[in-house]
Amino acid sequence: MQVVFVGRQPPPPSIASLLRADHVRHERHPLRALAVLGQCELAARSGGTWGAPRTERVALVIGEELPGVDRLREAVERHLHDVEVWLAVGGPPRRVTTVPADQPARPSGASTSDDATPRRLVSAEEIRMLLGDARTPDAEPPR
Repeated sequence: MQVVFVGRQPPPPSIASLLRADHVRHERHPLRALAVLGQCELAARSGGTWGAPRTERVALVIGEELPGVDRLREAVERHLHDVEVWLAVGGPPRRVTTVPADQPARPSGASTSDDATPRRLVSAEEIRMLLGDARTPDAEPPR
């Protein structure tokens, strides 16, 4: 398990053993913690793109109430669905996310509400319009 600990002080050594973590990274700023969590989650789910099962879990441990930590938690719950969220404020860490810890993570190919909307390709003409060069002839052959 990869753990990102958010707090002014470094995490106590017991965090790694309590969560059976391979690596604990300390971040003082919630925005940097979100960036690190995104990188860890992307690396953990990358095996699923090749059909391999997810091999690693990722967790956020909130060690103290800092400005912006509530927004960090909301962002993780909204965008990083497979990241576990733990609170370690004033005691041992306790899990606050609803997915059981022993449940396998959702495979990257699993359907989400965003997948229900069909994706539309952007045409070469639309790209030229966005770039401000709509008068340039189309370099692609017509289909």
